[in-house]
Amino acid sequence: MRNCAPIILFVYNRPEHTEKVIDALKQNELSRDSDLFIFSDNYKNENSKDRVNLVRNYLKTISGFKSINIVERDVNYGLKRNILEGVTDIIDQFGKAIVLEDDIQATPFFLDYMNDALDRYEAENEVMEISASHEQMDIEGLSESFFLKKGFCHGWATWKRAWDKYDKGLTPKEIIERFDRNQRKAFNLNGANFEFGEVIDNYIGKLDTWAVFWDAAIFMNDGLVLVPRDNVAENIGFDGTGEHCPDNGPGVIAVATKKIECFPETIEEDVIAMKRYVDGCKLGRPGLFHRIYYLIRWSVEKQVKSISDSVIR
Repeated sequence: MRNCAPIILFVYNRPEHTEKVIDALKQNELSRDSDLFIFSDNYKNENSKDRVNLVRNYLKTISGFKSINIVERDVNYGLKRNILEGVTDIIDQFGKAIVLEDDIQATPFFLDYMNDALDRYEAENEVMEISASHEQMDIEGLSESFFLKKGFCHGWATWKRAWDKYDKGLTPKEIIERFDRNQRKAFNLNGANFEFGEVIDNYIGKLDTWAVFWDAAIFMNDGLVLVPRDNVAENIGFDGTGEHCPDNGPGVIAVATKKIECFPETIEEDVIAMKRYVDGCKLGRPGLFHRIYYLIRWSVEKQVKSISDSVIR
């Protein structure tokens, strides 16, 4: 029996998605050697109550794993708190973990890839994340897996040594103040995207997310992320059912049809792959008007909050 990393699954009110995610995981040979920890968030309003209960009833029927451990939240934590506390709890116990949400459907090669990579790069401090997928990019001629200086949250894994570098108490305001203009530009891939806009949205209260801050931790620590050329998991939640997912996905992305065997020997960013990723981002980046809008809104909200803070003090 292999010493597999524990799998953490976060679920809410999507029973159909959750069942597909579990069924796909069970197609992995290593599922029977893996401990599964499921964190079920509670409903935040009466509209979600019945579907949350449907999910919880289904969870009690799951089999096919080394162990199944279900944590039912007594109140609605929200995605950010649920993930931060859940990942921290499990990773403190096991030293590493594989993380999924209720709309990330694995291929049959997902657990092999994740566990192989976690074992291979465990002592490499520069490597902070193992990603199961990437966004749309030209993959022709790329290696089976490669390193990017960019995190992805649609199926991922990490170690305690890396997760501890993520300051969970760091506020959006502190991130904004810590990043100077050049750092914001680099974080936005020199204008290829506007990920820093998500930090701003968290600051002004439009969003309450976690992944952009994990990505910021990777950025601030000059970390590397292992990425498969062909995705070993795909997001099936771009259908308007999720809290933070729109109803349009990132386009057609190649999905792995065999086990990934080739891993980078050299611990450094793949320059060609990174350029391909940046080029892919440019195709869907926000327009100039949208970027200016974010900057103006941030400036105005910053002044308003500064005045409010002064009044409170």
